[in-house]
Amino acid sequence: IATPAFAQSPKVVINEVLANEPGAFTSLEWIELFNADATPAALVDFSLVVGSDTSRLDSGGVVLPVGGLAVVSRKPLAETEAENSFEKHWGNNSGIWGDDSTENYPLLKGKFSLGNGSGRVLLLYRGTPVDSFVWTSDAGDGKSYERISASLPATGNNLGISKSASGSTPGK
Repeated sequence: IATPAFAQSPKVVINEVLANEPGAFTSLEWIELFNADATPAALVDFSLVVGSDTSRLDSGGVVLPVGGLAVVSRKPLAETEAENSFEKHWGNNSGIWGDDSTENYPLLKGKFSLGNGSGRVLLLYRGTPVDSFVWTSDAGDGKSYERISASLPATGNNLGISKSASGSTPGK
């Protein structure tokens, strides 16, 4: 996959991707963004592209502080008690995001389906590519790929499988 020419923008990067959800769940995929810039970054002009799906990140006027993280999830909150969601699995399972000290980063809804064995997520700023995250093998059930250095492309040697006992580290 060719690396696109990147536009000048706030230095927001795709930091971590969970493509192979834990267990048999099909809606727990998520993408984590990191603000590596020296100033806060408004997400209003950013979009994520996965295949033919584009998710605009202008929801709620989210501004990432310097070093701040945000997670874009296929299913942030459950609509019914029987449904699984990001908040149920990685939050405090109250049905509300932000009501617990561990839920201290923005959680946004995205439209995408990630391939377990390989895939590519493209981050756009005002419609122009600014970052991409590419994996070529399955990290394992419930395990994420993490970017090692924010200053290098998220491919090959700059990606690693999460070493966390939980398998991933959203918002951390």
